[in-house]
Amino acid sequence: MTRIGVGLVLALVSASAAAQPWRTLYGDRIDFDVYRDSQRVGSYTTRFAESGEELWVESEMRIRMRFLLFWNYEYSYVGREIWRGGELHALQTVIDDNGERSEIEARRLDGRLVGAGPAGEISVALPILPTHHYNPAVRGSERVFNTLTGRENRVRLQADGSELLNINGKPIEATRYRYQGELSDTEVWYDRQGRWVKLRFPGSDGVAIEFVCRACGHGGAS
Repeated sequence: MTRIGVGLVLALVSASAAAQPWRTLYGDRIDFDVYRDSQRVGSYTTRFAESGEELWVESEMRIRMRFLLFWNYEYSYVGREIWRGGELHALQTVIDDNGERSEIEARRLDGRLVGAGPAGEISVALPILPTHHYNPAVRGSERVFNTLTGRENRVRLQADGSELLNINGKPIEATRYRYQGELSDTEVWYDRQGRWVKLRFPGSDGVAIEFVCRACGHGGAS
């Protein structure tokens, strides 16, 4: 994990789930505001594009915080995925944690996602999703891939009731899920259509980091 403890999660899913037309749920993009202790500190965006038989997904986060009026903290994350026929074929993430850079590069080879990351060699059985939360199939997963560390985590998502969220001034009903297992500090919300609308986890200093949807896709907050 990084200093702000960003918990991004990958899901084990079937090929049919991975092949869902994400534009039906989200359109071309999802936009979130990022908050720390109720103060907006950044943004998070996921973009979807198609090229022939390929689906390209790019997730980007930028955070800037000021401490004690003297020190600025900056964090950026870019994650890119390439899908073919509902299967993940390539994954790249680039992180700049206040000047400390790390990367993950991995590709499909013989039914596995193989490459290298901050913790060394990567070799993970496919199918698997990169950790960008847009796929609600994560709710049925027992293992996930952490795109910050390049390691697989064992998890289970537990539903914790429905809530009315205030998304862009509109009430949106969503179910909160708590991660159990190796990512037990993470909570994620999906609406009734299965769209990702909120995320919360503690930073390394214990202060909550929240992603709140500003534009969630078709038929919902947008």
